[in-house]
Amino acid sequence: MREYWGWFGTERFTRQDLWRRFEGQYRNAGGQEPWPKNDFLGWLKLSEHKWILPAPGPRGGEGWRLSDDLVEAFQTERKQSRELCCLAKNTIEHTQVGIGMLELDKDLYRPAKWNIVWSFKPPVPIPGPDVDGKPRNDPSWVFVFSVTADIEPEKLQSQVDGAASHLKLLLEKERCRVASTLEELDTLAAQIN
Repeated sequence: MREYWGWFGTERFTRQDLWRRFEGQYRNAGGQEPWPKNDFLGWLKLSEHKWILPAPGPRGGEGWRLSDDLVEAFQTERKQSRELCCLAKNTIEHTQVGIGMLELDKDLYRPAKWNIVWSFKPPVPIPGPDVDGKPRNDPSWVFVFSVTADIEPEKLQSQVDGAASHLKLLLEKERCRVASTLEELDTLAAQIN
């Protein structure tokens, strides 16, 4: 459904339009027709989709379109997505970020949804878990967390502040480790001289 909406929207589409979009899938499924004919249309099963309606051309040519209900649903989804995006941009704009950065990211699994992503790429390796407590396999990896775009601004601010506090603790721990290592190296160097 979503593929058809993305490709055709409110426009009428023809057999040739469908062929341009589905030829590769048709051939990968074992289709043999060199040009879209009855086997191709049978493979698409257009008549089984209640959201695809016949739409003859101006001179009676073959064609289809998406149902009004489906078009309305996708247009509503698009409008809600835009509103959510604007809300999230406003939330990001009014959030104080001491370290790291906030970005707006489209949710891959739910196209009408957005996520706000905080991330920080350390300039030097920092051992320790990510801000959500999950282990990081490489101390050079990015620290990151993601929240839905409709998060309350105060809650996002709290999470950003929590991420900064977490990083500060890890930095202090690493600084102490490095200082201890330097002391040991100084002691060793003094013994050599």
